[in-house]
Amino acid sequence: MHEILRCFRPIRKWMEKKKDNFGPVEMKDLAGIQIQDLVCRLGYPYVYVHQGSCEHVFYFTDLRLMDAQDYPISFPQMLSDTSFEHNCKICHRHIAEWIVEGEEMPADPVHMCDGCFTSYHFVYQHRRDLKSRAHPYMDASCLQL
Repeated sequence: MHEILRCFRPIRKWMEKKKDNFGPVEMKDLAGIQIQDLVCRLGYPYVYVHQGSCEHVFYFTDLRLMDAQDYPISFPQMLSDTSFEHNCKICHRHIAEWIVEGEEMPADPVHMCDGCFTSYHFVYQHRRDLKSRAHPYMDASCLQL
């Protein structure tokens, strides 16, 4: 559990800076918890992490009670939503793999594909001395649900 806390420290710090967008940030151990035990917001991204580094982003897009005509095995239903797709703001060709924050960027934060991130931040395989911070990003549209 301590390894997971260490991994999420920068994410929580970033979310706490933007409290108006995220509200209170909680981290829970999912052992023994059922979906009915969770308080969730529709359209709000959640992250399920296991084995310390395997991350799964998921969203609740619709909530309703099952009725007699619903087949219980069919729930919960998983859907893919491409409306959250972020393309690289540098080349406008590839889906973003990085979120970069910093004064040197044209916007803050900026989404970048791996190719643009590497060419901007590295010279001859050495990291340039920039004041920016980079976070790996997995676009929801890329998830195979």
